[in-house]
Amino acid sequence: MKVIPTEDIIDAYRNLILSSVLLLRGEKYLTSEENETMSREVEEIIQFEQRLAECSTSLEESRLKHISYASSFFRLNREANKTIDYLDLINQIYVNLNSSIRVNVFEKLFVEDIYFLENMIHILKNTSQRVVAN
Repeated sequence: MKVIPTEDIIDAYRNLILSSVLLLRGEKYLTSEENETMSREVEEIIQFEQRLAECSTSLEESRLKHISYASSFFRLNREANKTIDYLDLINQIYVNLNSSIRVNVFEKLFVEDIYFLENMIHILKNTSQRVVAN
């Protein structure tokens, strides 16, 4: 069962993002132009996250369908069309964990929710890099 956030939760998240921006900038207030820009960017972030959430299968649905898919990093990278370098992403995770494990391009990756992965690639291709980075 998916949890659908209420407007109160979205407003709280919006305020958290705006407060974080102010803290990171070390300022208490934004100019009206900065406020307008920031409000627009926060809305883009929230819309991006909502699109990602909408395309995911809930944990419960995944278990019921037994969704599982194996693919090589080579194939995933080709399908992502240079949007995401999965091989580099996984290897960077291992580096950040101080692990000596490194995966190669032909190793298999098991994906629990292939529907999400396919849609995530489409969403990332159609979303500005700035929104994704934020």
